[in-house]
Amino acid sequence: MRKSVALAVVIVGLALGVAGGYVLAIAESASDSPFIGKRDTQKKGFAGVIEDFARLGGYESVAANCGGTSDTRAAIEVETQAVLDLEQRKQVDPNLLNVAQAKLLVRAMGNAEKDTSSGEQSAKQKVDSLLSSAGWVNTLPAHMQEIIKELDHDQCGQVVLGGGQ
Repeated sequence: MRKSVALAVVIVGLALGVAGGYVLAIAESASDSPFIGKRDTQKKGFAGVIEDFARLGGYESVAANCGGTSDTRAAIEVETQAVLDLEQRKQVDPNLLNVAQAKLLVRAMGNAEKDTSSGEQSAKQKVDSLLSSAGWVNTLPAHMQEIIKELDHDQCGQVVLGGGQ
């Protein structure tokens, strides 16, 4: 009888420990989400760069607009701020930053309601310059648009697969 009570206490304690750990891990993960407001502290060095690029990936997920209901303009504005934050870091790979800037610029061009032809031409030249400096061979904005379309398609496929549909 004593052994079965002790075994039951150990099993209940183990279950409560696992459940508590799970809840704590979920809460910690949610607090690191790029969508839960601004954080007062930023990580420094390489960890900060990784965090910033992860934040960019989160904004890109929203900008993919899989269901057609996302506010892509708001996602682009927040992503713009993330790129500006990256520009101020000392340890950012300039090629990755150039590609991120070009991708954001092309996505913003595609989302613009009305743009002057001179403004669009200037944006296309900027994309070409950014991609050239990053070492890309095909620097045409149309090529980047194709890449973004494929990335969005992949992102939306992951959302559908991850949602169990």
